[in-house]
Amino acid sequence: MLGNQETEDLRSKRLISLEQEYEIRYWTKSLRVTEEYLRQLIAKYGPNEMTIREALRHTAA
Repeated sequence: MLGNQETEDLRSKRLISLEQEYEIRYWTKSLRVTEEYLRQLIAKYGPNEMTIREALRHTAA
């Protein structure tokens, strides 16, 4: 079983890919954003999941 630090390390390395339709559905549902907005976020911040989640936290506040 992974500890908190190991889990956090793995999540920080996850990249958001929008190459396949199922990936688009997964990420838009998971992040609760439209495909267009997700593409804008990736263009601005890059495809790292944690970076995108952090950007969404700041825009929601």
